Amino acid sequence: MIAHDLTTLSHQYRRKTIELLEEKERAEFDEIIKRCANNSEATEREVRATLYHNHLPHLASADVISWNDADMIITDGPRFQQVASNLDTLGGLVT
Repeated sequence: MIAHDLTTLSHQYRRKTIELLEEKERAEFDEIIKRCANNSEATEREVRATLYHNHLPHLASADVISWNDADMIITDGPRFQQVASNLDTLGGLVT
């Protein structure tokens, strides 16, 4: 399972999403976009597209997050705590 978690944590947008959800119980899609774009050379439009089509579906399929496509609210999934703990353990090793 740790190998799968490392794959899940391999991209900064996924890590930023998890970090934001550690700070609050739920996040709006636009909050995650802003958090990710702030640490990226990509435009907010590019971040929006890659989150929507790649990273959020990956996190959801790994049960790390739950998200409602209709209202664009993201919350913790069943495996959130385990994966967030692995991210905390990795600490400064990933940026």
